[in-house]
Amino acid sequence: LLKNKETIISEVIESIDGSTYQLVDPRVVLLQASKPTEDGNSTSTTISYTDWLPLSESRNFTIDGDYVVLITDPIESLVQSYTQARQNG
Repeated sequence: LLKNKETIISEVIESIDGSTYQLVDPRVVLLQASKPTEDGNSTSTTISYTDWLPLSESRNFTIDGDYVVLITDPIESLVQSYTQARQNG
């Protein structure tokens, strides 16, 4: 989660001193829809991705650590979806 409230998913490499992060092929995560499952005990969410900074020739970025609000491990289904989106271009 970035300070501008964008939620992105990316491979992340932290600098040795923790002041910067390298983002490898970051994508903005967009929530398309959320609806209750048939059993009513949870929700089903549809997401899509868009390139972060789509006009950049590079797909690797180094950002200042102060720009990052939160880093967390995503749920496995999101990792699989992101990996598939990267493979499909």
